[in-house]
Amino acid sequence: YSQACDGGFEHLVVKFSEDYGILPAESFPYTSGADGTVSSCDAQLDGDRYTFTRYEYLGGYYGASNEALMLNELYLNGPMPVSIEVYDDFHDYAGGVYYHKDDELTTSFFEPTSHSVLLVGYGFDEDEQLPFWTIQNSWADGWGEEGYIRIVRGVDNCAVESAPVRFFWQP
Repeated sequence: YSQACDGGFEHLVVKFSEDYGILPAESFPYTSGADGTVSSCDAQLDGDRYTFTRYEYLGGYYGASNEALMLNELYLNGPMPVSIEVYDDFHDYAGGVYYHKDDELTTSFFEPTSHSVLLVGYGFDEDEQLPFWTIQNSWADGWGEEGYIRIVRGVDNCAVESAPVRFFWQP
């Protein structure tokens, strides 16, 4: 289900939930740190498990999403998983609105991705005069802006707008 540090596919979360169910975040305290070590898992495996009934790419298929669809989905249903392409300068991000300088700031149908993250919000940076997505990364709060990154919005930088996924919970 997981490709560990080799990217990931959001739709496999649905498959995992069908097979095992998903426990709430409180059951899995984050124990890995920014120093590259992975501590033992102290998961609490008892409790209610949740499942998804299905998933879909925003826009209906990979590459069909756009900024407006993503803004609407965030407003209506909250955070959603997205895949991004991680470049070397991404690892060194320490703040501000990020955009990969060598990336063409235009959208295209298919973009490669290598990392799954959670899109949690959006905004506009008055100092840099740039719209941005607020994204929660999995690299602990010592990276970026306390574990978050702001990526320029509306130009599919790092393929952030290529493959957002929405999930449907089992009632």
